[in-house]
Amino acid sequence: MKTHAYKRILAVLLAMVMSVAVMSGAVFASPTAAGYVYISADANTLGAGYLYEPTKVPFYEGDSWAAVTIRYLGESNLTHWGDGESGFYMSYLRVTHDFTVNIPDVLLPHADAYTDSFVTGQMLGEFDIGFASGWMYTVNTVFPNGASDEYPEDGDVCRWQFTVAGLGGDLGGSGFGSEPLFPVADKDALTAAVAEINSAPNKAELLAKSGVQDAYDAAITALTDLGIAQELVDAALAALENALDEPTTVLADSDYTPKLNASLAYLVQSVPTPGFGTGGGEWTILSLARAGYAVPTGYYDGYLTVIGNLFDNLAETTNVGYRVNAVNGKREVKLDSNKSTENERLILALSSLGVDSTNFVTATATYDLVARLADYTWDIRQGINGPIFALIALNTNGYTIPTDSTVANQATEDNLIQYILDKEIKKGTDDAGGWALSGTTPDPDMTAMAIQALAPYNDNAHPLVAAAIDRAVGRLSDIQRPDGGYASWGTVNAESIAQTILALTAVGIDPVADPRFIKVDANGISNNPISALLTFAVAGGGFSHTLGSGQTEAGGAIAGAVNNMATDQATYALVAYDRFLDEKTALYDMADAFATTTRITAGTAAATIGTDATATVEVSIADNAGFRAFSLVIGYDTTALELTGVSWDSALPSGPQSTAGALPIVQYTKLSKGNFTGNGRLFTLTFTLKAGATAGEYPVTVSLNEAAVIPARPFHNDAAEPVPVSFAAGAVTLNAATEAQIIVGDISGDGEISQDDVILLQELILRGNLTQEEFARADLNHDGKVNLVDVALLKKMIKELGA
Repeated sequence: MKTHAYKRILAVLLAMVMSVAVMSGAVFASPTAAGYVYISADANTLGAGYLYEPTKVPFYEGDSWAAVTIRYLGESNLTHWGDGESGFYMSYLRVTHDFTVNIPDVLLPHADAYTDSFVTGQMLGEFDIGFASGWMYTVNTVFPNGASDEYPEDGDVCRWQFTVAGLGGDLGGSGFGSEPLFPVADKDALTAAVAEINSAPNKAELLAKSGVQDAYDAAITALTDLGIAQELVDAALAALENALDEPTTVLADSDYTPKLNASLAYLVQSVPTPGFGTGGGEWTILSLARAGYAVPTGYYDGYLTVIGNLFDNLAETTNVGYRVNAVNGKREVKLDSNKSTENERLILALSSLGVDSTNFVTATATYDLVARLADYTWDIRQGINGPIFALIALNTNGYTIPTDSTVANQATEDNLIQYILDKEIKKGTDDAGGWALSGTTPDPDMTAMAIQALAPYNDNAHPLVAAAIDRAVGRLSDIQRPDGGYASWGTVNAESIAQTILALTAVGIDPVADPRFIKVDANGISNNPISALLTFAVAGGGFSHTLGSGQTEAGGAIAGAVNNMATDQATYALVAYDRFLDEKTALYDMADAFATTTRITAGTAAATIGTDATATVEVSIADNAGFRAFSLVIGYDTTALELTGVSWDSALPSGPQSTAGALPIVQYTKLSKGNFTGNGRLFTLTFTLKAGATAGEYPVTVSLNEAAVIPARPFHNDAAEPVPVSFAAGAVTLNAATEAQIIVGDISGDGEISQDDVILLQELILRGNLTQEEFARADLNHDGKVNLVDVALLKKMIKELGA
């Protein structure tokens, strides 16, 4: 920092301009506050921000602004002439954080650039940054007389600010009668709002409220930006007020991870050798496999051996057992004469392990679990459960119901769907919605399971299904309890909650975030299905059927004790939610268990050089593991190339094909049953050379459009995970320019991030209606909005880069 070898006459002159006034007389402070004011000290003209942040402080009868200032800053933190009663002039103020002088661009034309570094504990004051630099103060945007001569009133806003040029002209003042050097926004209201938060005894709680921290950070950014527009200051104030106005709620615990992990470990421990059956068999396998949990070596192989032995011990019969398909020689299995769910449950477990239920091979024979589902009479014999789990099982791996000439009633997906739709409570009336085993009152379990079965058909191609699901979701919200849970047959239980979680995640609804499923109880606690389910978790792992302490419930379950069925259902419900948050396929959409890696490439092409040059680039697929849809982004240099069209290859199955309204997003969806597993050319791109472009080679890239909803299976509207895809780039020979690259934060597009980009970003915010490229450069935190939070992040980035 510079030494101060300036003549004292300059100090006297500066003191006269800034705050000279002499007033005598003793002042005695009252012990009771006469009011409260807001006060701060900043060096925004140096790019240093606040040295002392806005604070709400009391003043007492007889206090001058000098007395308030000394008390607020602390006598040891400033050097001054005079005192609170007369002749006060603040010459130096202690630095509270390290900074290097960085004169804002708006001030640079009026002041020299400085590179002085200040460190914590040093003093900043008169003449440090030129002969006209020093501390000045405003009260309610006005530059008053000397601080010993002026007295606060309740609600005043006092801002001590460091001036560099114009003796306050850089602060909006008129030193020596000059006009302000540039427009300066009125920041008093925003200063007061921030001071209220800083001085609140529950500041941490306020900032923890949803949206308040971001709004607070944006407010600080606005306050410390010397040349910010008034509109942005007003917007920052409105955002902060709106965030603070949001009601404070106490959220129930929804941290499911520890209890899910404990429950998965409990399953492995309590079921060391899984076998066939509802308890200790298929549901345990499904939960562990879909969670990707690390099981002991041989755990799954042992289970498959048990299933293989079960099959090999079946008798050849037309009823329970197997029959031989005369065409393919497979043994078609039927595990129960009345319950098709026995086959269906096993299909779920095998699919979770990536085992084909139409082709289960043992040393003795090959077995097919799906074929016997062609018997519609068998499928519906046990009521709605049969069709529900038939559809769930079929959609685990895109299985197709075969035609069976031996059955009286051929099952199809359509008649299984229709069976469920026909069982809707009060179907066709204004009160329609939900399902039950019997009666006219929607039951949460059956309603949720029906949604799970219908979820793969929740699309425009099945409007009746989509409408029924919407009504059912509404019923689940209506019958939800204030504690976030559900009661079935008069009993509050874990399984009803679990099935609801499974249903909601299957149709893309977050049970924790969706306001329809957030209920506030009598204690003001905000509950959701996940938080409700966690209350049934038992210490050491597992879940109870009901809450309580030891009493025996109907059916033999002991309240508060681990229950096998509750544990299975609660565990795979939490697995489903975990997969939902990770944007993986739904619990019962097991395409990922069967998938390998698909490669999509953009081939190379060349064209005659010239402004009318054209070239075609083929986009092809290899090692295709099967997919339902894709949404791809074609990357190329838009400054020299024009992507003029997409021609679809005839090898693709019929279905919607589009460019998402505008290139370069290319989308395809297959509506017919089964995955597309072909290889070869998907589509061909046509490029033309823009006028003025020069000869050379451009890369053409193909990448996954992660922002789009890309279903891995048919008719899913959730954010399902696509079949894993690897991409490779090609090139089109047309010109020599390099591919344009978007750098987040580089608002100008000049390849560098600097203070110029901060100014441009603010201009974009004021202008609004950003182009796609401007938005991509400006949305620094990727929250889908461009606002002052992004300005704050950009400034932080520039500081870290040293730009």
